[in-house]
Amino acid sequence: MALLPLTPEPLVKKAAAYLRVQNYEVAGPILRHSEAQGYSLGYLRTCLLAHLDSGRKVFQKMKKDGSGLL
Repeated sequence: MALLPLTPEPLVKKAAAYLRVQNYEVAGPILRHSEAQGYSLGYLRTCLLAHLDSGRKVFQKMKKDGSGLL
């Protein structure tokens, strides 16, 4: 099985910008996981920013039909 494609660089920059100004909405699996682990959304935001700012790779989720899903 091949690895999923990397998220395009402009999308990574856009995600980091949204996190910095807190212009985003958290819902679905990530919210349930955070609540189950006892993480605050501020902690999650800080971790995501650190991950993006350190230059680590981000993988893009794919739908079953092969189209991109962030």
